[in-house]
Amino acid sequence: MNDAVRYDDDMVEVFRHADSLVATVPDDGKRSYLFDLITVLQPNPSGLRRWSVMQKIRKLRQENDRPVPQNIEQEVERAFLAQCRGANAFKDRNRDPETALFYKPEGRAGEVWALVPRSEARGA
Repeated sequence: MNDAVRYDDDMVEVFRHADSLVATVPDDGKRSYLFDLITVLQPNPSGLRRWSVMQKIRKLRQENDRPVPQNIEQEVERAFLAQCRGANAFKDRNRDPETALFYKPEGRAGEVWALVPRSEARGA
């Protein structure tokens, strides 16, 4: 098992940016799901199907000896939608679309999740 997850320079910058955006999110133990989402979506700029995201997050958590609760899919989806441009959970909080971490690419078959490119994100 890995003692620590290692990130390249691009990932470090993505996390710095994401950390500044999620700093306003209450840390109720769910913030780590945002970082899991960023970790699996960052290497896939065109996004991944929801099923693939869930599989990769499970694997990431298992490889790093982190808990994989029974309700992980609901928690990950809740975290995604709370930070997803266009999602009702995001809009209901009157959030500025420029602060979104994620989006659902249009014109893709199935449910695809993606990380907002840094060039489109506020403060990039």
